Amino acid sequence: MRKLFAVVLVGIGCGSLLLFSGKAIARSQEHAPTLDVCRADLAVWHDHEEAKDYYDAERLFTRDGTPNRTATNKLSLSEVKLRKAEMFECMRVDLSDQSKYEAAGSFYYDVFADRYINFVRRHGLEQQLRREDADGKR
Repeated sequence: MRKLFAVVLVGIGCGSLLLFSGKAIARSQEHAPTLDVCRADLAVWHDHEEAKDYYDAERLFTRDGTPNRTATNKLSLSEVKLRKAEMFECMRVDLSDQSKYEAAGSFYYDVFADRYINFVRRHGLEQQLRREDADGKR
């Protein structure tokens, strides 16, 4: 099971890199977020208590199926992806708080990965993933 999660996470990481690099290309004509936007969004989007609540709720969901009813889990995948990308972009904008943006971006990456893992489980795709991975399809 751990191998499955590692494979899924590696796949998500590669997909995220593609998605993130695609976003960077698509946004190349747009301006990077400003320092004020970065700081405001960080303040609103990343609260350590809310992150802890999300992780605790996701652990319960994984363990016994208790629904994760946190505000973070109610965000659309598109919103999660947007927040993840922006927080990582803000690391280059606000050099004094890079670790805070990295923590926020990593948190939204985890939410993104949880969605993919839950999708694979919900649709019974674990065996297919394992078979294809054993065949070298990555």
